[in-house]
Amino acid sequence: MKKLILETPAGTPPHCKIWAKEAAQEMLSMFPEYKSSFQIEFDDCHPKNKSEISVAEYTALPNDELKSKYFKLPNGRYLVPYASEAWFLAVASEQNKAKGINAVDMEHYARLKAEKMVRENSQDLVVTLLNQTIEPKFYGYGIEKLNSVISLENCTDKELFITIFIHEFGHILNATHAARSHIKEDPDLGVHCTNNKCIMGESGFIGLTQERLDRKQKGQPPFCDECIASMRETLENMPGLVKAVTITHQNNLPVLPHNNDNWKDGWRQHLKAVAARENATYNEDLKNQNFVADITHADGSKLNIEANNEYNLSLGAQNANGEDDIPSIKDFSNIVAKAVKDNCQIEFANIEDDEFKARLLIACLESSPRVKTKGAPHISKEFLQNLDAKTKTRLQRALGPQNSNQGNNRPTNPRRRQTRPNNFPRGRGRS
Repeated sequence: MKKLILETPAGTPPHCKIWAKEAAQEMLSMFPEYKSSFQIEFDDCHPKNKSEISVAEYTALPNDELKSKYFKLPNGRYLVPYASEAWFLAVASEQNKAKGINAVDMEHYARLKAEKMVRENSQDLVVTLLNQTIEPKFYGYGIEKLNSVISLENCTDKELFITIFIHEFGHILNATHAARSHIKEDPDLGVHCTNNKCIMGESGFIGLTQERLDRKQKGQPPFCDECIASMRETLENMPGLVKAVTITHQNNLPVLPHNNDNWKDGWRQHLKAVAARENATYNEDLKNQNFVADITHADGSKLNIEANNEYNLSLGAQNANGEDDIPSIKDFSNIVAKAVKDNCQIEFANIEDDEFKARLLIACLESSPRVKTKGAPHISKEFLQNLDAKTKTRLQRALGPQNSNQGNNRPTNPRRRQTRPNNFPRGRGRS
């Protein structure tokens, strides 16, 4: 589980906390395969340890690099490095105050926050809401794979705030990394997308906000495909995250934002291959905004598939007489096979039918390599009593004597993950 920490120091307006959570949820919803791997938490930045020491205590400290970071207060006492919001504000304001400016340097503040994360080897992602006067004037600053800071000084509008939040989070996820095309680098503003309709562009946040709202109304994400691909690449190599294909049996999935229908190609190709291999008939509703298809088997039974993104599927079935049924274990196995290929685990959504859950679990257990699951049913006596006799026997055989509890598990064959680099990354977006 990866924590997304929303830092809200003392003085943060309550409505900004609400906006921040809404923005975080909107951002994470664009990556459904990882959404359940994130846990959103608030932190009021209250000191967890001793944050201030006396002159005598300071004098007794070893003369090392950390001692040079203590900040001397007018009363002679010292603020402990990284231990309190007072220290971050004092150090980030020091150069401005020397010039007679009573304001925080937001870039310096953001990098101090990132330094703390690196020193503590934190695997969290952090967004800080800074409710202070800042100089130079920027809306936000993001540092790849670590944190971002959003200035509340001029963010009095909710939609503008959400735009800035999503943009800066895009910098955390390295949306405009130097190795990709269609980016431009400004000495003052950092690296941004050349697509001015993409939220990672630099055409101005007022314009980007209107563009985001227009795209949202059209059912499109605020990012261009290149930025989404860059962020997915970052997420795939981020410790603490596990990709998941979520399975449900609800009908009429809501339509989610997409720039085009290219996301359907993976399931289309996979299911066409399944149908050809099994001498079955593949049919797809090309007019539907979601991916809606079915496979009709030789005996007349049918598997129905609906998806509103690559990682969220609804499955149903009819028997040879056209009556509603539960997909067979073989049908589930064909779906699980693609999850194996894509290095995903299977996540059980809110499924009410125990037989449905059992057959899906069997497919996961019998796959090679075995697919781990999230939200799988607890195998109790009561659960087994609700199953078809053949399903019950096969499930018990698949579980085996050592594997009777299939709770929240990690994938058997996870992709190799990169750890956070020891060297301090440079900021990717001052906005």
